[in-house]
Amino acid sequence: MAHEELKKQYVEDCLNYERPWKLWEIRSSQDTWCPCTSEPGWLGCCQYRRKEPPFDCEYFSGLNWREAEKYVGKMMEFSDDPDCDGWIKGKLISLDYREGLRFESESESYEYCRTCLETFQHPTIPVTVHGKTYELPKPETEAPKKGTIYWSWFPHVIRKCLWHNTPPENIELKAGMIHLTEARAQAWVNFWREIHA
Repeated sequence: MAHEELKKQYVEDCLNYERPWKLWEIRSSQDTWCPCTSEPGWLGCCQYRRKEPPFDCEYFSGLNWREAEKYVGKMMEFSDDPDCDGWIKGKLISLDYREGLRFESESESYEYCRTCLETFQHPTIPVTVHGKTYELPKPETEAPKKGTIYWSWFPHVIRKCLWHNTPPENIELKAGMIHLTEARAQAWVNFWREIHA
């Protein structure tokens, strides 16, 4: 029967949330994903998925500064007084220890920093076709660990698979067809459709 696993997940959401449909999205055949506005109808002609969980920031100060070192070179948010000044985005350049610990951005140093969505943003690559440049998610270049779920794309279809490190999988990896999220693979399918429309 269609959508059985998703229905079980939705039942769990019904137990924990007042408006569980707000956590879900729907798509009919060729359409884009749209938020559910009411309880899913679980139609066989539609696809359903749960939205990705909201982003939780990781905060750093003089107490846990060592944990921020792994983010040097990444986009972060900075502040000296988050309640009054808010947060300013920039790249974490270094940690300065000269006059008490400070988090150095490209322009200033701050007392606090935190991760943001851009910290974990997947890199893109520019692809130019007929004078138009597309920013597309960078395909995976290293083989995932065995047992990793991945998506491979072909001009009109996406396949969800489990990585076994077989020769055909490695050919797809070298061809730039392997992604670790469905959305990244879908971006390449959409690009292919657009340039061949």
